[in-house]
Amino acid sequence: MKNEKKYYEIAAQYWADMLKRKNPRDGLIETGNSQVDINIAMVYAMGIKSISYDEEQINAFEKRLAEEIKNYVDHSQHGVNLYVDYSPEGILRKVSDEVGLDRYLSFPIKSRMSIDKYMGEITVSRENGYRAVIFKGEI
Repeated sequence: MKNEKKYYEIAAQYWADMLKRKNPRDGLIETGNSQVDINIAMVYAMGIKSISYDEEQINAFEKRLAEEIKNYVDHSQHGVNLYVDYSPEGILRKVSDEVGLDRYLSFPIKSRMSIDKYMGEITVSRENGYRAVIFKGEI
């Protein structure tokens, strides 16, 4: 059966799924960089053990992010990269701020999504070497 979702919906859903995690450390990587790992541990030790968003807020984020991705890619020759260093950057930061998300605890650090028009794929990766293609088709 053919996937009926558009590339921008799949991309937005990937990031929205990150918001559904209850523990801010879920999906965060042990980077191998002791200072980064200490910072992650400090956030966790501060008692921030749970963060959650209601379904309405997640849906608003996903819808708005899909719109932003589509708009950006439509006006781009090559595609777009979405990334999180210690907090989201670019489009992710803009949309997170618009819907009122805690940008420091919502997304896995050191993660990236590449939407490549030429290759017709969306890949996600993390600093620890994890890499996956989550969409292949027309962009």
